[in-house]
Amino acid sequence: MFEWRSTLHGFPLCIVTLSINPLYHFPRPHLVVANSFTYQCPHLHLLHWGLTQEIPLELSESLEQVNQYLDGDLTELVRADLKGHSDESS
Repeated sequence: MFEWRSTLHGFPLCIVTLSINPLYHFPRPHLVVANSFTYQCPHLHLLHWGLTQEIPLELSESLEQVNQYLDGDLTELVRADLKGHSDESS
């Protein structure tokens, strides 16, 4: 689980959970978007049967949407994610 916390109040702005379970038989990673019950922030839950080789596009797009909603508070996280995509494509 990854929590991106605010520098102002210390609470999470976004939570990303990776669940790897051999019982999941999705052809590609499956993303579930919900709200955290504890912090009431976006919670992105990625389900897959094995370790993914790259961050799925759906997760990147969801992080970008959350970043826009929070007026750029996730900019460093989104940049790191997008950098990972550009490194793999070159």
